[in-house]
Parts: sequence; structure tokens; C-alpha cells
Amino acid sequence: MGLDKGLRRPFAGPRQSPGSWLLPVTFGTTALAAGIAGEPARTLFRYGRGAIADGEAWRLLTGHFVHLGGRHLGMNLLALLLIWVLVGRNLRIAQWLAVTAVVIAGIDAGFWWLEPQLEWYVGLSGVLHGLLVAGMLAGWPAARVETLLLGLALVLKLAYEQAVGPLPGSETTAGGAVVVNAHLYGAIAGAVAALLLLLRGRVGRTASMYAAQLDSGKHHRHGRNRERMKVTLAMIFPGQGSQSAGMQKALAAKFREVEQTYAEASDVLGYDLWKLVQEGPSGELDRTVVTQPAMLAAGIATARCWSKAGGPEPAWVAGHSLGSIPRWSGPVRCRLPTRLISSGCVRN
Repeated sequence: MGLDKGLRRPFAGPRQSPGSWLLPVTFGTTALAAGIAGEPARTLFRYGRGAIADGEAWRLLTGHFVHLGGRHLGMNLLALLLIWVLVGRNLRIAQWLAVTAVVIAGIDAGFWWLEPQLEWYVGLSGVLHGLLVAGMLAGWPAARVETLLLGLALVLKLAYEQAVGPLPGSETTAGGAVVVNAHLYGAIAGAVAALLLLLRGRVGRTASMYAAQLDSGKHHRHGRNRERMKVTLAMIFPGQGSQSAGMQKALAAKFREVEQTYAEASDVLGYDLWKLVQEGPSGELDRTVVTQPAMLAAGIATARCWSKAGGPEPAWVAGHSLGSIPRWSGPVRCRLPTRLISSGCVRN
């Protein structure tokens, strides 16, 4: 109850889809329905320590969606709207559901074990604090000035409530006593939820996105995402002994650069290297005179596909044995060193 009113301007950022509003609309509708039902609903659904001890466990959930009255409900619905405008885009619906579950569980645990004197509680404000904290932390990698100011305001608010008590006027607006520890428990639980999502790899982007986009051939259509990501990339090119009949067949189905590279090598060698690599026989492919130009072409072809898909230039390159050649010519220039092939340097 009593979220700050001074931060009204939403963050600049991508627009939210209509579907992203499903969660706040559901929360708001549920709270509004309970408000319309009046005192009977409030009595039946509020957090009540004695009733919960007697087995009415639903109150652990429903207590957060009933309110003291119309002003209390209106204040929290307005805060929910503000929070969603500010940070709603930072998580997906499934993630917000997970955050909500953790926040509600955290508040209830705090009430049950740390507030044994608390007989009853109603209101969404504790959950709102948790959602706000989780949303801000989820968007922290791209934090703007507004995020920093909002975070600072929230920290100061929580500190004031712990040191002094409810914000001036909040109890009058809500129509009853404000349980400030609900805000603290909610904020802590929201931070824990965001950390759990981060540890699961659900917040932020990782280098694995590049591999997925390369495989789908769509990476070049997402250049703006690449600019926002800071990924340190290393490439290692394999050497002789890594060959196998049929290698790079799947890659060739997506990128014509594969067969084009083998065609360049075939022109120098005087035979169809791609056909030999795909059809074998394996014994022929294992001959050094064939293996080395095949692995060289494979390395250059892979580098060309990576470049075609919009992959970033690697910070480090390395090669095992023969892989040292595409190490130097592949990632940056993507050139097939035909002079080495024609001179026999990769065949003898």
C-alpha cells in the first residue's frame, strides 16, 4: 500500500503486445470482483492466521486480492497499472506468473514465521512491491536513468517505512493500518525470484542465441539484437582426423556457400571434392591427400556461413594442426587459400 506517486513517465523501450497485459488484467479483475462482493468476500478470503491454522489454506493466496475498501483497491490498481507500464515488458507472462508465486509465498512465509502477532491482512501492495523489484532487476542489463531513479526511490521508501512507519497519508488513503513489512517481504521475494530466473538463464541473452539463430538462418534479420549483446566469441577450427563422410550436408542445405567453397577447391584439385566428401568411400576420404583439402574447405565454408548469417567477428581464433590455416584466412577474410592447395602444401 502507498507506492510512490512521483514517477509517472514510462521507460523508453519496445512496445508491449496486447497479450502481455493478460496478467495485470486478470489481477485487476479478480481484485475488482472481490471488492464488488464487499465485506462477505473480504471476511472469507482475507489472510487470517487462525483460519489458516484451521485448514483454510486458500487465504494464503486470496488475502492478497481483497482490500479494505474502494480507495484501497483503487490505489493498488493504479499502482499495478503504473508498474506494468514501467517494467511489464521485461519478463514474459510465464515468468511473471513464476515471480508472482514466489512473491506471494515469500510474503506469506514472512507473515507466518516472522509476524506471529499479525491476525489478518488484506491488499495487493506487498505483491506489487515484489513485481516492481523483479521487473527492475530483469531489465537491469539495459537500465536507463528512470530505472535507477525508480530503484533508488523504492529503496528509500522501504528504508523510511522500516525506520519510521507508513508514508504520511497512506493509512488515511487506504482506510486502515498499513502493514509495511508486507512491502519489505514482497521486495525481498521479488529480488529472489529475479535471481532464480537469472540463474536459470531466463533473464538476459547469451551466446547460445547466436548458435540457434545461425542454425535457423535468421540471424541476419536480427542485427539490432546483436548490437545490444556483448558476447566474447572464440572459434576453433578442427584438423585432420575430424573428417567424416557426409559432413556439412545439413549446413549445405541452408547455405549455398558450402558447396561454392568446395567447388573452388575442386577447380584447383581437378576432381569433385564435395562429391567425394559426401559419398565417400570413407577409405578414400581418410587419405591425407584428400583429407587435408577437405578439412581446409570445411573450415572456410563454415566461416563463410557464419559471416553470411551475420555472426560477429571472433575475439580469438585457434586451429588444431591443419585448422591453423582457416584460423588465419577464415574468420575475417573467408578466403580459400588456393595457392596452398595447388602447391601441394596441404596434400603432402
